[in-house]
Amino acid sequence: MRHKKYQHGHVVEGLAGDLLVFWSFFRNVRLESHVKRGLAVFLAACVSGAAFTGLAQAQGRPDSLRMSCAAARSLVSTRGAVVLGSGPDIYDRYVATQGFCQRDEITKPAWVATGDTRQCFVGYLCARVDDEFRY
Repeated sequence: MRHKKYQHGHVVEGLAGDLLVFWSFFRNVRLESHVKRGLAVFLAACVSGAAFTGLAQAQGRPDSLRMSCAAARSLVSTRGAVVLGSGPDIYDRYVATQGFCQRDEITKPAWVATGDTRQCFVGYLCARVDDEFRY
């Protein structure tokens, strides 16, 4: 159940509202100071955990199928290196230049499907030199 809590004239909803209701209940209960301190640490951990979870979910992997070719190419170019998806469980790391690869890797041109074309040059893939010249 989500609670609305008013704090300093502002409505606080969701998890933060739940935690404020929880804290306001226990704030007035007679408890030992170390127990209150433990509750405060627990609440702080809950709030920071919820914040980090929200950030992780918000980032997500860019999907080339939902972009134009120019947008996908620009994304790789501006970030230098990006993990780009092109379908469920299909993704790879694309780079703008050799500088984003390891010392023992070379760049190979890479094309991906985008929302407006089946083959769009977005940049390069890093490939190990050993793997490239093995056969």
